[in-house]
Amino acid sequence: MADRKGALAVMSTLIGLGEALLDAAESHDDVLAPGYTHLQHAQPTTLGHYFNAHYWPLSRNLARLSQVYERLNECPLGGAAHSGTAWPIDRDATAAYLGSDRPVRNARDAGMSSVDVGAELAGALGLTLSGISRCASDLFYWSSSEVGMVRLHPSLCGTSSMMPQKRNPIVLERIRGLAGDAAGWGASQLGILHFATSTDSDQAYVHNRIPAYCEATAGAVTLLTEAVATLEVDTDRLSASAGRHWSTSSALADDLVRTQGLSYRGAHEAVARLITAHESAGATDGVVRADLIDQHFRHYSAEELAGVLDTRSFVESRTSAGGTSATRRRELAAQAAEDLRGHRRTVQARIKQVEQARVRLLRDATSLTEGYGT
Repeated sequence: MADRKGALAVMSTLIGLGEALLDAAESHDDVLAPGYTHLQHAQPTTLGHYFNAHYWPLSRNLARLSQVYERLNECPLGGAAHSGTAWPIDRDATAAYLGSDRPVRNARDAGMSSVDVGAELAGALGLTLSGISRCASDLFYWSSSEVGMVRLHPSLCGTSSMMPQKRNPIVLERIRGLAGDAAGWGASQLGILHFATSTDSDQAYVHNRIPAYCEATAGAVTLLTEAVATLEVDTDRLSASAGRHWSTSSALADDLVRTQGLSYRGAHEAVARLITAHESAGATDGVVRADLIDQHFRHYSAEELAGVLDTRSFVESRTSAGGTSATRRRELAAQAAEDLRGHRRTVQARIKQVEQARVRLLRDATSLTEGYGT
């Protein structure tokens, strides 16, 4: 029951983070932003597409936790060590009174309290924290004084005991640190399973730690929710960075394939040579110089080259499913909103089930004890 309460708390906070991510995606839908691979400029995107992308691992982790909950919400009551009992008990009734879906089927499995489910929940919590840590890591980098593309709300920052100017993104560091710690939670649980055969000292390591894992995870999710909801975005710096370092050059390679009949490998090499020539000449920001082009690009006018390499045009040209064009972003927003509604219904139904069972239990217990002691 304690594990179940913790799992529901985590799922509830993930619903809140999902809402914050989709609200941020809507608010910053068409804000140009840099995309990175290997922490190098890769291709431009929009901030809306970025925040929508972080919704989907959250959705998968909600699905995982919901599936774990199905196995977690079986009631061991009545297993009676491991052989059952001769008393005429009704395990289905007691399971229902405690808000469980059903009893644990086998009395021995019930007596051992289905210890593998704790390990499964710990693993799902680790995946959840890993997912939100990726977003926290991006915001951590973007909020650095060197980059300065976003700023966290002051309430989420710390200062220095020595340097009064510091604005340290403490909450993001907490999330990243906890995610690293959580990588060992599932392994720790698995290490115990092969000898957890009693109901006291060894199983304490299984059951007693899960509620704290859940509490810490829910806290981290809440911190990221607040960070995303109150984030200050420097749209000018994001947009300027989006097109830097020849980030749209793959569009030029695509255009060579379409208009010149080159293989993509040949076009890739031609564009790479063009970029190398410009970087060697100190021209690094994507403006093509006529004196640095070779025969592959002489059929382009300056305006045509600028158009092919334009950041906004690049983003809007990515029209495949899931891409960055405005049409695809609208589709992604609608899909995510519908997906989140489904998760919200599931979590709300689970919370309602437990609450209704508690009400029934207290009502029937009160009815049974009325008149006693008078």
